Amino acid sequence: TAAMAALDTLSKNRQGLTDTLLAGLKTVSASNKPKEEKRPTEFQYKYATFAQDIERSEKEFDRLRKKGFDPTGILSSLQTTDSFPEFLKGEDEKAFLAAARVTADAILKPKTGAAATPNEVAQVIQSSIPTISDTQENLLSKAEVRAGYYNALRAGAGKAYDEVKKQKTPTIFRTRENIGKQNKKE
Repeated sequence: TAAMAALDTLSKNRQGLTDTLLAGLKTVSASNKPKEEKRPTEFQYKYATFAQDIERSEKEFDRLRKKGFDPTGILSSLQTTDSFPEFLKGEDEKAFLAAARVTADAILKPKTGAAATPNEVAQVIQSSIPTISDTQENLLSKAEVRAGYYNALRAGAGKAYDEVKKQKTPTIFRTRENIGKQNKKE
């Protein structure tokens, strides 16, 4: 009987040890499962949109610069003021103003979360967009300011940036890209 009791105890201990080992294996295998990737948040998608707005504006500034448009010149600067009549503004000036406003909006929206006041827009444009009599040093500083905002928004967007970037613009929008595709088909 003592031998039977010892065998019974040994069997129970072995079963307990087996249960403990199996539980440990289940825990290890559960922790080795690949983690589900989180979808970007609403704010990350907004940051992605704002970063891409700044990127598109920079491309527009570059396109205008290559055409010879100088926003620091007297005539261009006069035509890009709000007091100058819209119907007298040249196409380049209108394009420059549109890109400047998009940039200002992309910088201000994440900060304020709402529509910016005219003073806030003017302040951002003054601190980050080329204007009359800017020196080369000012232009470089302003470009660095825009790049800083862009980099911060892009970093905040995370993976949402690439998702938004992959989206194709429907052909209903008369973008340069879509017009170019249509012209190639014809």
